[in-house]
Parts: sequence; C-alpha cells; structure tokens
Amino acid sequence: MAGMVALWQKRAVRVWVRRAVGVLLLLGMVWQVWRQQDLPQWWVRFVEALHQPGHVGMLVVGVLLMPLNWWLEAAKWRVLMWHRYRPSWGDTVQAVLAGISVSLLTPNRVGEYGGRALVVPAEQLVTVVATSVLGSLCQWVVFVGLGWPALMHRLGQWGQWGGFFTGLAMVSVPLMLVVVLLFGRHFLDMAMRWRWLNGKRWWRWLRIKALVLTRLRRRQLWVALALAGGRYGVYALQYLLFLWFFNASMELWEGLSGIFAIYLIQAGLPLPPGLGVLTRSELALWMWGKTLVTPAGVLAATFGLYVLNLVLPALPGAWLIARREG
Repeated sequence: MAGMVALWQKRAVRVWVRRAVGVLLLLGMVWQVWRQQDLPQWWVRFVEALHQPGHVGMLVVGVLLMPLNWWLEAAKWRVLMWHRYRPSWGDTVQAVLAGISVSLLTPNRVGEYGGRALVVPAEQLVTVVATSVLGSLCQWVVFVGLGWPALMHRLGQWGQWGGFFTGLAMVSVPLMLVVVLLFGRHFLDMAMRWRWLNGKRWWRWLRIKALVLTRLRRRQLWVALALAGGRYGVYALQYLLFLWFFNASMELWEGLSGIFAIYLIQAGLPLPPGLGVLTRSELALWMWGKTLVTPAGVLAATFGLYVLNLVLPALPGAWLIARREG
C-alpha cells in the first residue's frame, strides 16, 4: 500500500492514469446507457407521462433536487475532512463528480473513493480515502436507521403483530447504531493499541494513517450524519416524484416508507430467504401492490433517476479526471 501511494505521488503517472481513466469512463457510460434493451420503450413512456396534467411539475422538482442531492454529499465529505484538509467548495464538488464517474463502472460503487483520489493533491490521498469511507458509513447508518423501522412497520401491519413487539422491532437496530456512534471511537482507540499486531509492518503503517479518523471530533460526525440524513431524504423524494410521474398513486408517507424499506432489502441485510433476490419492480409490487404501481412504471422511474442522478453528473466528472494535469 505504501508503495502504491509513493508511485501515485509521481506527477507523470497521475497524468497518464487520469487521461486513460477519463476516456474509459466516457466510453463505459455510453455503453451502459445504450445497452438498455428497453430504452425506446422508456422514451415512449416518458413522453406519454410528460403530456399528462401536473406531471411536468413533478419532473421539474425531481430534476432540481439533483444538485441539492450532490451538494449535501459534498458538504458531508468536506465536514469530515476539516481536521486535516480543507479544500475549496469548487475542489470538493469536482472530486465528488469524479467519484460518481468511476463508481458507475465498479461493483457496489466502490470506485467512488478512487475517483475522488484522482483529482485531489497526491499528499492527501490517505485522508481523502479514509474520510470517503467514513462518509459512506454515515450514509449507511442513515440508510439502516430509516429503512429498518419502515420495514418493521410494514411487516407489523401485514402480520398483525402486537403494538409493543412492532415498536420494539422498529427501534432495536437504530438504538444499536446510536451505541456504535457513541462508543465507536473508543473501540477504534483500543484497536490502535493492540500489542499483538505491533510487530506487523503493515499494521504500523495502517495505524499511523488511521489517526486521520481518531482525530475527528464528535461534532463532525453528528453534522455528517445530519447531512447524510438530508441527502437520503432528498433522494427518496426524488424517487417518489419519478414514481408519481410514471403514474404511481401512493400517498407521500406510504411512498417514502416503502422506498426506505425497499432499499434496505436491496442492501443485502440478513433478511428472510429469497427476499433479497427480488428485483426492484417485484419488491415494489410486494410493497405497494399492483393497484398503486406497475412493473413498467417502477423500471421507468428507476432508469430515469439513474440517468439524472448518476449519468449526467458523471459526464463532467470524467472530463475533470481526463483534463487534470497536477
């Protein structure tokens, strides 16, 4: 790892890697969009929805929320870096866009960290990656903290569980997350002092770099969590607006709670067998029923949100990576 960091600090290596990655990203994004077999059908459904009364307003609001979504992500990441590295807002946004570009072509969007590292100063590589991972964990905490109560509420309604049991199931996981947040830094400090690992060279190197996280103030984490919650709320509202645009008919809370639960299931948590392998359209039908959504409408909304929130910001991100010289 240390050797890779040293290699990356060579300017010529960074320039050629960025140019190659930028070109590959642009080609990969074009291929990803055009390989969609239902793209012509999606366009037909989009035009039909566009001509229905009131639907233009839903689309406009959903589109306008996209910059807010990524501004909240940039703000969350910037807060976590304040103790070591304070980039300008312009540099932060550029790094976030670069991360979106690389994440599109990597499993589970893990390339987001590397994409950000491509456009920040080489000496800040470790700080950028460490704080990006921590930012993702904050987002995951919000993801589970909102999704678990929503899912338990739904299951409680369908299974007619007792009120006490449903309430207990709803708050159990969020309470555990709060405990981890309150005492997680203490456990990290303990891990830094494990003697049986002191003789390992890689551990000594990692321990020095992990100080990036142990020096974080608790206030930074709480602000990052609040921004992560705001961002997830914006994203869920965008998805609901797109579902409404494609003729879904659920109410606001019913739609948002269903979205929270669906994305929790898709996150791959240990849930009942077979639940995690369902497609998003099947999950939506299971959650809301055929009277509120249709598979075609769910797929159209999902693809539309994918293009808006990921493909469009990824295009300037790829260009930023390719043109960067430092």
